[in-house]
Amino acid sequence: MVIEIENIFKDYSNSFSHFKLEIPKIQFETGIVTFLMGHNGSGKSVFLKILSDEVQNDKKLKISINGNSTKIKGFGKILRQKAIENLALELTVKENFIIHSQTKKLIEKILPSILLKNYINNKLSSSRFLKEKENQLVSELSGGQQQTLAFFITASSKSKMLLLDEFLAATDMNTTETLLRESKKYAQENDAAVVIVSHDIDVALDNADKIFVFSNGQLKHELEKGSSEWGKENLKILLKQ
Repeated sequence: MVIEIENIFKDYSNSFSHFKLEIPKIQFETGIVTFLMGHNGSGKSVFLKILSDEVQNDKKLKISINGNSTKIKGFGKILRQKAIENLALELTVKENFIIHSQTKKLIEKILPSILLKNYINNKLSSSRFLKEKENQLVSELSGGQQQTLAFFITASSKSKMLLLDEFLAATDMNTTETLLRESKKYAQENDAAVVIVSHDIDVALDNADKIFVFSNGQLKHELEKGSSEWGKENLKILLKQ
């Protein structure tokens, strides 16, 4: 499927600085992983926050799947770089899944550990270490374990767009490999678009199916894996423009 987004526009200009994000149209394919790259301040994080409804777009946003309009609010789910922004560190692994369960039933909200038992077990089974540490405080987990937990919690939403904002910036090699593998798996199993913001050229070229390059609030380049433009030296040049 193709997810098309139109009218991305956010103006932060004032008397001290000038910046606006303006992307008339952009398309994401489901079932694949797209990397979003660009210099600091190019608009990548603002773009994700607009899609996740954390920042209000200045124009009427249009989102369609295969040409059919869809609801905007909460369309994309975002995972940030720092685990503290995604998790309740003073709660256990299991309790973090409970508070993110998004249940609408009052009785499940009152007795979540009992009535959501199957839901919780299913989510914890996604990772062996999560199941082993389900009653451990999140604050006691390593940084890599916290980010892995945050990923599985965000992925439990089954959103059509999974937005991963530099979520690999502070992870070790094993955790990075695990999360990249799970990201690809999520895209394929949920027929979803996974978007990863990263500054790592090597990781992007090795794991992306497509790369979008942002610069000064605009989408400047689109690279397709296997094309003549796909390569380290060319990507370095594009990122400097």
